[in-house]
Amino acid sequence: MPSMLDSSEPIPLSSRFAKLKRNMIACREKDVAESFYRLIRALRKEADDIAARGPDVIPTIDYFDIHDSGKASAFRRALRRRGVAVIKGVVPPTVAQAWKEETLDYIEDNPQTRGHPAHDPQLFDLYWSPSQVRARADSRLLDAQRFAMRTWHSSDDNALVSSDYPVVYADRLRVRTPEDISPTGGAHIDNGSVERWEPDGYGASGTYSPVFTGRSLQPLWVMQHVPDVPGHPQSVPCPGRQRRLDGLPNGAAKHGVPTPPALLHTTTQEPSGEDDGLRDGGHGDEWG
Repeated sequence: MPSMLDSSEPIPLSSRFAKLKRNMIACREKDVAESFYRLIRALRKEADDIAARGPDVIPTIDYFDIHDSGKASAFRRALRRRGVAVIKGVVPPTVAQAWKEETLDYIEDNPQTRGHPAHDPQLFDLYWSPSQVRARADSRLLDAQRFAMRTWHSSDDNALVSSDYPVVYADRLRVRTPEDISPTGGAHIDNGSVERWEPDGYGASGTYSPVFTGRSLQPLWVMQHVPDVPGHPQSVPCPGRQRRLDGLPNGAAKHGVPTPPALLHTTTQEPSGEDDGLRDGGHGDEWG
């Protein structure tokens, strides 16, 4: 079966989505454009701060401190701002190493397992190996996930959501080196498919309505604003936390966090052009 990683070409969407997007900003094009330029200017400042601080910009907490109310509160505040964080020491290094070795043995015993890129496989289409199942069920990992999920809240007492019960979905497995800078290891945010445009998706709760009227997306971290899409077999429900177990030593996990640490800006609006202008100090009018 073909993989999305086999091609860099985007999948063309129906023209219906172009019409949906045009209708969303109809009569508000100027407001949306001005909001976008404000965002670019804010992103310039945020990018400078991230570049100056480096990996230290990413919030970090030790697993044994997640039940310390003071440290946990400070960590959650930083996590809400950055959208990405590291919880250190969740499993002992010997356990993580054993899982890795068992996984490598499994891949060797099952040579039909697909890996990407083909010339130097590091990301494998492997979901249910024994070590993966064991890791997902580990009580320490579930405890850490529950802690991170409680960053979310709900102002609707009747919302059918909970942050107390982690439900882990199966994802691919990556075996890489700390210095890996391959495209599959770069900073990215997984797309939420087409739900953001659908009137019966995020449109039903008005999740992105402020953005499409030229305002900021606030408040964040509200669970009832991220419903699933009815009637769509490939819809993408909102994950409470995109988590990754990383066995890299000496804090190297910070260098592999696959999300830009600027959540308040990158979720307000997402630039649609190349980011070279940002890196070179570009201004908003270069992003028209």
